Amino acid sequence: MSHHRIGLLVLAAALLLDAIFGWLFAVAEHLPLWHGLYIEFANAVTVGGDVNPARHAGYLINTAVFAVVDPLFAIAIGLFTSGLLAVHIRRAEARIHRHLSMGKHPDLH
Repeated sequence: MSHHRIGLLVLAAALLLDAIFGWLFAVAEHLPLWHGLYIEFANAVTVGGDVNPARHAGYLINTAVFAVVDPLFAIAIGLFTSGLLAVHIRRAEARIHRHLSMGKHPDLH
C-alpha cells in the first residue's frame, strides 16, 4: 500500500476521531454541536480554540484530542511528505539509470 493511501486512511481516522471528540465536547460543555466540532478541530490543528473547557470532562476531551488526534494529523502529513519524496527519488533513479545505460557517464569510457 502506498504512502498516500495510508496517509488518507490515517487522515480519515483523525477526522473521524476529531468529530467524535467534537460531539463529546459539545455535550460536555453544553454547546451547539457545530461549535463543539469547530472547537475540537481548532484544538487539533492549531492547539487552541475560542472556548476553554469549563468542566472536567471538557479538559479530558481536549487532552484526548492533543494525545490522539494531533499525532494522527502529524502522521498523515509525514506519510504524504515521504510519499512525495519517494516519487522524486524513483524518478531521479530512473533518470540516472537511463543516463548510465546510454553510455554517457564519463567513468565508463
